[in-house]
Amino acid sequence: MFSELMKSYSNERAQQNAWRQTMAESRKALNEHDERRQERNEMRQDAILKLMGKQTDMLRCLLQLQERQQEHRPSLQLLFTAYPPPQVPYPPHPDTQERVGGDSGHPAIPPQRIAQSTEGWHSKSF
Repeated sequence: MFSELMKSYSNERAQQNAWRQTMAESRKALNEHDERRQERNEMRQDAILKLMGKQTDMLRCLLQLQERQQEHRPSLQLLFTAYPPPQVPYPPHPDTQERVGGDSGHPAIPPQRIAQSTEGWHSKSF
């Protein structure tokens, strides 16, 4: 009886040691996996930061270029005062005469047709 108890205890102890070893190996594998994942995340973040730095530099260069171009552009106020407005009246646009029914040589569009052509314009999808 005593020998059977010792044998049983020995078997349980061996199983418990095997279980502990399996758990230790699992934890080690999990830790290694987490470390690799963390390294990949850090590499990814470094690459993103490097790309964002390059984009920032590019935007800074574009802004400097735009500022230099604006330095050499005359102001709109100078352009407006340099050229007086033309004194010749512009001929009316043909579309405005059609709606009004002027003497453009085109037939006048009746108001009902204008209303039909503009009806539902807000519901059209583009």
